[in-house]
Amino acid sequence: MSLAKLFYMKETFRENVRRWRQACFRQRSNSSPVTHHASYLTSLASRFTLETLEPRLLLSASPTEVTAAQALEPAAITVPAGALPSLDVDLNGQADALSDGILIIRHLFGFTGNALTDGVVDPGGQRTDPTAIHNYLNSISSALDVDLNQQADALSDGIMIIRSLFGFSGAALTDGAI
Repeated sequence: MSLAKLFYMKETFRENVRRWRQACFRQRSNSSPVTHHASYLTSLASRFTLETLEPRLLLSASPTEVTAAQALEPAAITVPAGALPSLDVDLNGQADALSDGILIIRHLFGFTGNALTDGVVDPGGQRTDPTAIHNYLNSISSALDVDLNQQADALSDGIMIIRSLFGFSGAALTDGAI
């Protein structure tokens, strides 16, 4: 069905409703004894609201030129090894989930002081002081935002960091964390 035919049907319906409402109004104003049937029709007529008519112009177009997507060529990125932050928070020589991962999660939850480090810091590590650990984690906070949503969260970024430290990869790394 064309738009023109739909528009014509809409206008025809509106005109019929207008005539019906006028007839109901005349019936009500001309008859002194209002019957139940006439009052019922009048109450039905008051439910209809009509839109004001405005001129409309129907346009259609078809594309004449299709632009092809251009392929981007990846560029190699080289970063010096010392510039990347290390997940080895306590500096014991290895980043592991049960010490460094727990420290990161606790930090992302907002723990400070002894609550941050109790039971998880390797006493043989070079960074064992709670203040030093807190300051280090604050300095790498942008690197802890692994899902790049501008906020390092314990329940998304922290979970993915711990999973990565446990050796998870692919879908197992991100399932339920993003």
